[in-house]
Amino acid sequence: MLNIVTKAGYDLMSNVPVVVATVHDRLVDIAKQAQGLGNGLQGVAPAELTTTSSNTTVQYLFEISDQLRAYAKESDLLLK
Repeated sequence: MLNIVTKAGYDLMSNVPVVVATVHDRLVDIAKQAQGLGNGLQGVAPAELTTTSSNTTVQYLFEISDQLRAYAKESDLLLK
């Protein structure tokens, strides 16, 4: 494995698992927030009582949440 050492003497390759885990955790956190926002908006403005634009917003938030979770799963592959 190639080790890259910075001017400060830090081995960047040894920090890769930490960075990947941090990215994974942040993606999952943001996905949870997007899903929570979608659920909240859906609860406050149910589809049958609102225009299609709010339905689109809720769907968009759910899709964002799903995509972020998929990215988080893919980030796990970097460690294998």
